[in-house]
Amino acid sequence: MKTRRWFAMILTLFCGTLATTAAGQTPSQNPNLQVRFLLHKQVAAPGFGWAGWAVASDVANPFGQRGLLVAGVGYKWQSGPSTALRVNWIEVMPGAFVTEHQRPDSVLDVRSSFNLAKGLNLSVEGLRAFGTKRTLLITTFTALVPGTDGRLRVGVESDLIFRDGPDGKGGGWRIVYKFSSHASLAVAYQFRFGVERDFIRSYCLFSF
Repeated sequence: MKTRRWFAMILTLFCGTLATTAAGQTPSQNPNLQVRFLLHKQVAAPGFGWAGWAVASDVANPFGQRGLLVAGVGYKWQSGPSTALRVNWIEVMPGAFVTEHQRPDSVLDVRSSFNLAKGLNLSVEGLRAFGTKRTLLITTFTALVPGTDGRLRVGVESDLIFRDGPDGKGGGWRIVYKFSSHASLAVAYQFRFGVERDFIRSYCLFSF
């Protein structure tokens, strides 16, 4: 029950921030809504193994459906004292963006997760899309909320996009709720700089 109260309180504050930010903006300035479902498979005891991701298209955008499929090599290791081992991993995966009515855009995707001391987590993803000549760097840093049985995290995230033309950059808040060892929900608000609109992002992750 305590975890649910924490989640409800933080989500209320988050929604209040969204409402305050959106107040006074024109419809063209309102944040974009993104909702995606992700599948993650990792087969690696401590040591080398393999990993894959399937990222479904944004269900809030009915136009230009695009998903991501990658699979490759993963490496997992443990750190910390024997009484509180922390699992870390890194994955290097080729694959492609699959876009409706377009040729696949081949990519190389490198993802990593580092569980640090005191419940902190740093996750970094670097992706190069060769066809569209874009490079994405996504970084998240979160902390466990005390008294939530390891289910609730809050923190920050940043997306940097390097491409022909104006680069994209921004950052904002992130909330992650873990329903079980196989399912979690992440909600974030990113303030984008330049011509890009802010966005509200919701990721439903299933791992197995």
